[in-house]
Amino acid sequence: MNSRGELSLEGRALSLETLPGALKALLRTDPELRLSLGADSSLPYGDVVAVLDASRLAGIRRISLDARPK
Repeated sequence: MNSRGELSLEGRALSLETLPGALKALLRTDPELRLSLGADSSLPYGDVVAVLDASRLAGIRRISLDARPK
């Protein structure tokens, strides 16, 4: 997530609404998928939690956080 709250996955822009479907597609090809969530540290905590929740709902179980400096 960049400082404007925009999401990308593997270099492609996507929305919070389309994130679960994109992650489910990746899980079908790699059931052991690990997600590294990079988020600008200026983002509200709730925005990051929304992405974490969407990722968990998609079935991602291995998630690491990478906070980027302001």
